[in-house]
Amino acid sequence: MNNPAPAISPPAGIGDHKPANQAVLDWVHEVELLTQPENIFWCDGSERENDFLIAESLKQNVLIRLNEKKAPRSYLHRSNPNDVARVEQFTFICTPTKAEAGPTNNWSEPAETYSKL
Repeated sequence: MNNPAPAISPPAGIGDHKPANQAVLDWVHEVELLTQPENIFWCDGSERENDFLIAESLKQNVLIRLNEKKAPRSYLHRSNPNDVARVEQFTFICTPTKAEAGPTNNWSEPAETYSKL
């Protein structure tokens, strides 16, 4: 990815509440060794944490504050076009029947799609 978001440095007491579950801690440590992040932010769901993350996102222009009178505590977030997993129009669910793909997915017959690949 070209321009990753900068690492955040929260004040003490935010983002540092590790879970007690050792399996979670072990898994995160394994991923940490592979990805080597600048830091790890542990979410606790507190209002203080929420306020910090919103303020940080506003500062980095990741969020845009909407009209406070019409929509209190509401923000607009747009995905970075360089940071998407797929292009919707070129993504197909290949199942025996169209119904299996679901109403909001592009569907293609598996054998036909395989022949194109």
